[in-house]
Amino acid sequence: MSNYSGNDIKFQIGMEDTYGDLAAMQYAIEVTQYNINVEPSIIESKALVGAAMSHSISPGMSTVKGSFTFEVNPKNIGLLLGLTLGTETSPALVGGSTLAYAHVYTPVTGGDSLKSFSIIADKKANVFAFVGVKIDKLKLRLPRMGIYSHPSI
Repeated sequence: MSNYSGNDIKFQIGMEDTYGDLAAMQYAIEVTQYNINVEPSIIESKALVGAAMSHSISPGMSTVKGSFTFEVNPKNIGLLLGLTLGTETSPALVGGSTLAYAHVYTPVTGGDSLKSFSIIADKKANVFAFVGVKIDKLKLRLPRMGIYSHPSI
């Protein structure tokens, strides 16, 4: 459905109050690349219909899968770590510091679930909206030199 570099993309995230309901966009993330696709599943009936050898085919549910890559900055990585790990308590200054903050995440347990969010990817010619998104994998790659710019979800 969409496979774009980060040039000229508005990539926004909003926290959903109810799973699957499009949320108001709250955060803008500077992505360098994203690839999000809809994968439909087909349900094939085993019953014979019409001709002796034909089967009926029905569309099943659709799953949205994909990834995006972004440059790390404190705002982006904190938001995405919270969506991956659980609920973040209010960051607190590290003792004696005016710049360093301690972040504490409460992991999901028992019957709880990670918070879902909505994504809007605006590529000027096309606008794609994805709802009910949850992060199931976060990969961090650190180059030997240069900006830390290759985490992907």
